[in-house]
Amino acid sequence: MAEGWQDRLVEFTNFETVFEKNLSESATRTKFAAHSEQGKDVVNRVRTIMENIYETTVEEKDAAVRCRRLSQAHLEEVRARLMKTTQAVDEMLHASLARVEAQVASALNAEIRRLSELVDSYSRPFHPDPALIHVYKRELNTHVERELGRKLTEACSSDILNEVARCEQLMMNKHAAIVSEEACKNRILQLVDPTAFTPEFHLDCRSRCFLFYFQYHWTQSDGIPSSLVNSSILPRSSLTVDLFPSLMSRSAVSTVIVFGIMFKAVGWRVLAVACGIYGGLYLYERLSWTNKAKEAAFKRQYVDFASHKLRLIVDLTSTNARHQAKRELHLAHKKLSTEVENFSDTLVEEVKQLDSDINRLDFITTEARKLKNRANNLGNILNKFHETFILNPWDESN
Repeated sequence: MAEGWQDRLVEFTNFETVFEKNLSESATRTKFAAHSEQGKDVVNRVRTIMENIYETTVEEKDAAVRCRRLSQAHLEEVRARLMKTTQAVDEMLHASLARVEAQVASALNAEIRRLSELVDSYSRPFHPDPALIHVYKRELNTHVERELGRKLTEACSSDILNEVARCEQLMMNKHAAIVSEEACKNRILQLVDPTAFTPEFHLDCRSRCFLFYFQYHWTQSDGIPSSLVNSSILPRSSLTVDLFPSLMSRSAVSTVIVFGIMFKAVGWRVLAVACGIYGGLYLYERLSWTNKAKEAAFKRQYVDFASHKLRLIVDLTSTNARHQAKRELHLAHKKLSTEVENFSDTLVEEVKQLDSDINRLDFITTEARKLKNRANNLGNILNKFHETFILNPWDESN
């Protein structure tokens, strides 16, 4: 080999080392510097996006929490007001139903007091034959039942309808005040139709007056007018005189004995006057006991009997009217309460949706914070790479 080749080899080796270093620095600076800057830009943008997402999500979460708190408070308020309204409505209905019951009882008692006028208005021809009396009684029962029900309906229906309509309107106003949505308010105010209710009155006169039997005022078996039997014309000073009506129904021998006793007890003048009065009353009642009188007696007895029977059902009829109004009002109350409960269920669903949104926002907040931290870590790594391999030149010893 030529002389000095070792020195030239060392120089060439140094040249290769310097050349390699220069090429590496140049390649690193020209190639990786741009990528490093792009990486840092991407990391900065990602970090900025994650910070914006995090801040926005935190704000939305706080707003959702506040909204959820308000919705929960609104829900509790609606439930509390519904409970108070239910109690107030129950008290109002109790007082209203008591007025309905008292009104029907008063009207029915008034009609019972005027029952004689109603019976007198029945104009079917009367005949004392038992078979015809049975038909007459049956048709009279039907007439009284129909007319009494009609009069009771005329006397009470409008007032009961007004009372029911007033209660339903108050209930609608109270329930509409609970909800906050206008659409729900309008539905509640139009939910109940007060004109749909019609009270009905059933007075079963045919079965209650079925046992009525006409008792003739003229005692046909013994020919003694009842007016004389029940009169106080005869003296009551002795036991014998008090027994006079019962003794008159015995045989002729007993009659003679009675007359003898009476003759000795009161004298012939008093006895003659009594016999004259008796004969006059007997003749008067015998002549006046026409079909017209029998019809008047029948109707008078019927009025007494029917009045007694109808007074027994005053409480039943008024209670029945109360139950009809109660059923209508409770049905309306149930509809209104259901509508408010539907609104309450809407608030419950709203609270559940807000809970779901809060959980989702909390998850997004956590993930955004994690991604932001990762972006910070990646940015630190890129900065360290840039400082190590881009900005600082390589050590000559390397």
